[in-house]
Amino acid sequence: LSSSDLLVTGDTVTLHLAAQKSTHILEIALGSSDPWKTGPYASGHYILSSKVACSPCLHSKPCGQISHLCGEHITPKAVKTVIRHIVEQKLDSEKIPTLSENVQLFKSQIQSFGYDLVTKNSVKDLRVLNKIIWKKIFDPNSTQVSLKPSDFGFTDSDWTDWQSELQETRFLLQYDFENLVQRLGVHELTLFDIQEVRRKMGSLKMASVNQEWIWMFVDLAQLSFSTPLHFLSAFQDRLEILKGALFYRDEMTNIKIRGLHESGSGTVSESGLVEA
Repeated sequence: LSSSDLLVTGDTVTLHLAAQKSTHILEIALGSSDPWKTGPYASGHYILSSKVACSPCLHSKPCGQISHLCGEHITPKAVKTVIRHIVEQKLDSEKIPTLSENVQLFKSQIQSFGYDLVTKNSVKDLRVLNKIIWKKIFDPNSTQVSLKPSDFGFTDSDWTDWQSELQETRFLLQYDFENLVQRLGVHELTLFDIQEVRRKMGSLKMASVNQEWIWMFVDLAQLSFSTPLHFLSAFQDRLEILKGALFYRDEMTNIKIRGLHESGSGTVSESGLVEA
């Protein structure tokens, strides 16, 4: 790897080793390889990925398609085009070549919030915003980043609807949690009560833009706990994370929900949302 000018691979283990040796990389993301999660953790590398709906798939299960669509869409011509640009050192954010509509070419970079990918159209991905929010949740003193929905290709009205959906779900989950705690306090909490809440969690269906923050509760519904108290503790931890996500999404994007907006704060209070 150290003596190579370029590594072209579909194997994530090899590409991570190459990234540590500063070898130029072109990853062909197939199967369960997710450019946003398993790509080369360094700046200046490239990833070819197909746009098929089933990609990335689960690592633990075999392909459910008649043929490997994710690989078939990445043609030898597309790979050759990208390799030529890399070798000729022409491939930067302004000169990413035009490929087939079924293929996406990413370029990796390390930002203040961590690993990021850029594409030809330069439109940020929602996962970038989520990464920033996670960083703010665990480190509230981290650098403030000013963003708006249009940076991610969304309209203000769409974003407001998604934010309202997530807030409404948070209220419902909070109600379930407080009800369980109350029943625990009067020694009336039963396993049936917990199973009913877990069943509701497991059936949560959200807009794709909100799934990042709901999978925690869907996952909670499938975990086993030795006592109801352990379950409630995990439930509470996830609620606190969701509250933080809602707060920082509002704070960084200056969301205006149904015309209610606190002057100068850039955020919407819970009371203001309830009034709406």
